[in-house]
Amino acid sequence: MRDKKNNNIDNEEREFNDMFTDLKENKLKKTVRKAKWKSIFRTTIISMIVVIILGVSANLIARNITQRQRGDIQIARDRFFEIARPNKYIGKRKIYDGSSFGGKTIYTTYKLINGKVVFTGEESYTYGPRYGLHTDIMGTSSPMILAQAWDEEDAKEVRYNELGQRRMVFYYPYISYRYYRNDLSLLEDIDQDKYVEIALSFDKAYGFDEMENILPKDVITTWYWIDDLNDEEKEEKKEEERIRTNENEEEETYINPAKVCSEARAYGIKLFDRDGDKIQDPIDRFVSSLERGLDDDTFYKDEFTRVFENIAGEDKEIQRKDIKIQGAVVTGTAEELKKLRNLPFIRASTLGIVTDKY
Repeated sequence: MRDKKNNNIDNEEREFNDMFTDLKENKLKKTVRKAKWKSIFRTTIISMIVVIILGVSANLIARNITQRQRGDIQIARDRFFEIARPNKYIGKRKIYDGSSFGGKTIYTTYKLINGKVVFTGEESYTYGPRYGLHTDIMGTSSPMILAQAWDEEDAKEVRYNELGQRRMVFYYPYISYRYYRNDLSLLEDIDQDKYVEIALSFDKAYGFDEMENILPKDVITTWYWIDDLNDEEKEEKKEEERIRTNENEEEETYINPAKVCSEARAYGIKLFDRDGDKIQDPIDRFVSSLERGLDDDTFYKDEFTRVFENIAGEDKEIQRKDIKIQGAVVTGTAEELKKLRNLPFIRASTLGIVTDKY
């Protein structure tokens, strides 16, 4: 009986111990599980905070880069318009910066014809880490009537922009062309309630100070076309005989026409600012824009460098005497511009925009 009683006691103690052990294990498991979930929750929160911080930081950095690059290309574009684009200026800008990477700016352009603003279209460029500093136009295609004139064969025909405005053309003074445009002869057909823009090409390159005594005083000169080419580039503009293989695989000679300069590819000095006020020292303004353009890290830099080096020469410094003028743009009424007819130094003239006075 005693053994049986002792066995019962042992069994009860064992059951009690097992029960206590189970309670301890359950409590430990709950504690461990709770600690595990706390750790997961804490890690998740920390990860989310880190992701948010990194995302905000990356966005701020990208926006800063985008804005800086937008500013760089905008300044370069403004400087480019100071050394090119006869009578043309940048108007209203619409800026579209992306939420993080890249952006786009669309801007209008206009010309001043005797002080009157004439809309000439829209242009655009993209920028930012995603795009780099380049325009968003990867290429263009248009009918010939809307294309630029590249050589004297092209220049025989009138070219227009998309708004139906005539494109002006210049003829290089060191080339003897087979054909010259004389649009001054068209003035008889233009009403006196119109303002006219005409590009003049001279017989040679003149110094800046000489121009004061060449063009009539009562004709408004708005822009000077300058010589921006070196000797090698000038040779490339001349008429040339070339040999090609025809469809019968026979060699034949053909004439590559002499090149002309469309207004979109001409460099020169603006005499009026974008508000129509006369610039007091146009050469200084031109040279300043050109020199500052040398430091621009944009797609314009190569052209700024080429033009600067060709004008400056070996001394790497542009002085007043280095500026050679080979053409001009003038504006006025048809009657006022008739004074230019038969002047011996004008080799060619091409009509630009004709607009109502009011």
